[in-house]
Amino acid sequence: MIVLPILSFILLFFLIFQRQKKRESILITSIILGAFLTGLIEFLSLFEQLTTFNVVMSWLVLTLLSIIALCRKLRLKKQSKFSFSLSVFSSLPLYIWILLSGIIVISLIIGLIALIAPPNTWDSMTYHMPRVMHWVQNQSVSHYPTNFLPQLYYTPWSEYAILNFQILSNSDRFANLVQWLAMLGCCVGISSIAKQLGANSLGQIFSVIFTIAIPMGILQASSTKNDYTVAFWLVCLVYFIVSAISSQQYLKTSLIIGLSLGLAVFTKPTAYPYAFPFCLWFLYQIFSKNRKSFLSCFVCMAIPALLINLGLFWRNFLLFGKPIFSHADYQTEITNLNLLTSNIIKNLSLHLPIPLIPHYNQFIEKSIIEIHKSILNIDINDPRITASNVSFGLPKIFNFESNAPNSLHFYLIILAIAIFILAYRKYRHSQLTQYLLALIFSFLLFCYLAKWQPWQSRLHLSLFILFSPFVSIVFNRIFNQRVIVYLALFLMGYSSFWVLCNESRPILIPNNIFNTPRLEQYFNTRFDLKADYSQAVQLLKQQKCYNVGLILQGDYWEYPFWILLRSQSKLPIHIQHIHVNNISATTRSNVNHHSITPCALLMIDREIEPFQVTPFGIYQQTTQPLPLSFSGSLQIYQHKN
Repeated sequence: MIVLPILSFILLFFLIFQRQKKRESILITSIILGAFLTGLIEFLSLFEQLTTFNVVMSWLVLTLLSIIALCRKLRLKKQSKFSFSLSVFSSLPLYIWILLSGIIVISLIIGLIALIAPPNTWDSMTYHMPRVMHWVQNQSVSHYPTNFLPQLYYTPWSEYAILNFQILSNSDRFANLVQWLAMLGCCVGISSIAKQLGANSLGQIFSVIFTIAIPMGILQASSTKNDYTVAFWLVCLVYFIVSAISSQQYLKTSLIIGLSLGLAVFTKPTAYPYAFPFCLWFLYQIFSKNRKSFLSCFVCMAIPALLINLGLFWRNFLLFGKPIFSHADYQTEITNLNLLTSNIIKNLSLHLPIPLIPHYNQFIEKSIIEIHKSILNIDINDPRITASNVSFGLPKIFNFESNAPNSLHFYLIILAIAIFILAYRKYRHSQLTQYLLALIFSFLLFCYLAKWQPWQSRLHLSLFILFSPFVSIVFNRIFNQRVIVYLALFLMGYSSFWVLCNESRPILIPNNIFNTPRLEQYFNTRFDLKADYSQAVQLLKQQKCYNVGLILQGDYWEYPFWILLRSQSKLPIHIQHIHVNNISATTRSNVNHHSITPCALLMIDREIEPFQVTPFGIYQQTTQPLPLSFSGSLQIYQHKN
C-alpha cells in the first residue's frame, strides 16, 4: 500500500501542472499532500480510528478523486497539457550534464542508505519512533502516559509522515525516506528561489549542489530526525514569499504561504525564528504596496497555519496549560548585549573546525574562550545561554549527524557575504539584499531565543540551505563559468566523505549497512546496549510474554524494545509506560481501553527493587539485574497471579 501516496502525488502534480512552472507545481503538490496528511491523521484520531483500513481507504479516495478531476480537466481542455519537451535537455552543454549526473548519483546513494539502514540515532530511539508506535497502538495521536514527555509536546509532522508509511507498510523500512524526500524537495525549492532572485541555469544548479553537499544535510537525509523536513517546508515558504513579492500577487499566494508556514512550525520549533523575518518581509511589502489587501492576506496566511497546528495546540493546552510547550532548558535568558554576542559567537563557532587540522581547531577553541574572559567578561558556559550539563567545545567528530560542522559551506557563505558588502552599490536596491537581511535576522533571532548546545549545528541546517541561492548568485556574478563549475565539482567530491562514511550508517567499513544484520544496525550508535536489550527480550520470549510495561527514567532508549519484541513474535505486541510520575499520567483515561495487563515489566533505573506495585497488580523481580554501561541497570519483573 506504500504506492498509494506516490500515486496520489503524481496525479495531483499533473492536475495542477503548469508548463512554465514545473518546479512550483511540485512544491504546491507537496504542500497540499502535507496538509492532507495532517488533516487525515488528526481527523481519524478524533474517533480513535487511526487504523490500516481507514488510512488505506483515505488514500484510495484521494487517488480516485484525483483521477476523476484529472480526466475532467483533460476533457475540458480537449488536449493533453502535460507533454514534456526533451529538446531543452538535449541542448544542454556537457558540463551541465556532468553536474546533474553528480546530483543524481549523490541523491541515489543517500536514498539507498535511507532504505537499507534502520533508524538508529539517539532521538529516534527515545521519541521519534516510540511515539509513532504508541500512536499506532492507540489508534490515535492523543497524548498518552509516558515517562519521556518530549514524545508528547514536540511538534510531530515528520513523525506523522513516518506514521503514514508505518501503517501502510507495517514496518519502519521507509521511515528514513521522509528526510530523503525532504532533501529532494529542498533541491527543487532552492533552485526555484535562485531563479526568482535572478540566477541563471548554472547558478540554479550550483545552488542545488551547494545544498546537497552540506555535511549535516547528507548525514540527516537518511535518518528519522526532522531538520531536513522542516527545512523543506521553510524552503517552500520562502519561495512563495519571494515569488509573491516579485509578482506582487500577494492575495493569490497568501493561502499557500500560510500552509507552508503551518507545516514548518508543525514540524520543528526552529521554524518560528527562521520563518518570522520572511513573513515580516512579506507583510511589509503588502502594507507598503497594496495596503487595502493587507488584512485579507494576513487572514489567508494565518488561518491555515493555525488550523494545521490546532490539534497539537489543543492537546498541549489541555495537558500543559499552554498551546506551545517547550522545556525551559532550551530557552535563553538574555539580559544584555554581551550574552547575545556570546551566543552568536558560540553558534558560529560550531562550523569553524576544519577536518584533519587539529592545531587550527584547538587555536580557534582557545581564542573563543579567551574572548569571553578578556572582552565579554562572562562565563562561556553561562547557564542563561547554555543548556544544562554541557560545556563549550568545538565538534571533534565530523561525520555524526548530531553535531557535524558545515565548515567549508560556512567559509563560503562568509566569503559570499564579504563580496556582497564590497559590491553593495550594485545590489543596494535588489531583492537579494532584502533576502540576505532576512537570513541574518533569522540567525540572530535564533541565537536570542535558543540556548547553546554542543549539537546545535543540526538546528542550523535550514539556514545553510536557504543561504544556497545567495551564495550561488554572488559567486556567479563575480567568478567566471569555469570557476563555478570547478567549485561545484569540488563540492561534490568533498561531499563523498559524508555520503560514504556516515558514522551511524556507514558504507566503506567492514561492518557496513550491506553486510550487518538489520537488528544489529539499530544499535550502531550504542552497540554496548545490544547485548542487554537482546537478553532481556529473550527472557521475555522464554516466558511467552509480549505485553510489556516499561518503567524508564529520562531519555533512555525505548524503540529497540518494540523492534526486538516484534522480531520474536508473530503475534501483536503491546507496550505501555508504567509508574508515570509526570503530568502525562493524567492522560491515562485517553488510552484506558487500549491498556492490557502486562505480563512483565522492564525497568531501567539506578535503584534495584525486588517488587513493583502497579495498578495491574504486584510484579516480582525474576532475574538478576543487567548492568547498563551508561547508568543504572535493566531489570525484569513478572506478574504475580
